[in-house]
Amino acid sequence: EDRHVFLVSFKKDGVFCGVYDGHRGEDAALHAATELHKRFGLFLRSLDPRAAFTKAYKKISEEITGRSGTCAATYYLKGGVVYYANVGDVRILVVGDSREKQLSIDHRVDIPDERSRILRYGGEITGRHVYVYVRPGNYGLMPTRTLGDHAFKGIGVIAVPHTGAYNLKATDRYLVVASDGLFDFMNNGEVGSFF
Repeated sequence: EDRHVFLVSFKKDGVFCGVYDGHRGEDAALHAATELHKRFGLFLRSLDPRAAFTKAYKKISEEITGRSGTCAATYYLKGGVVYYANVGDVRILVVGDSREKQLSIDHRVDIPDERSRILRYGGEITGRHVYVYVRPGNYGLMPTRTLGDHAFKGIGVIAVPHTGAYNLKATDRYLVVASDGLFDFMNNGEVGSFF
């Protein structure tokens, strides 16, 4: 259900990377990996990278059909600046000589603003999951922001990404983009220690 894309020479002089952690089927992650960078490239013609990411995430989320969804983390590297966006719990980490800096936000119910939005929309939270009740059963979702997952949109699970820009430093060595499959088991420092 997971996909990734890594494009060197994106828009001639940039690099694009995306990691998509799908759930309830592969359709959402496959569509995002195939199309999100294309929408981003189109919007980049008239918008700054952060606004282009926001618009591309919204468009891709609307295009996903069926019941599947995906978390996403993407970056566009150009001229020593990392422009980034994420929904859900796919993480972007900068690893330097003596430190790690997390750029993304893990959108889960343990973040007060994320939790309050879900509750404000009438969502039910049990433990670490948001629940929606649809036939033929109940479905739980850990992330509070995703692409797709249309059954959850009415209870506050949104596709609006966290975006930002980071100026790379001479001591920065690696950009790590990975899902909760890694970061639920290793913290940032442990991941950084591999490099």
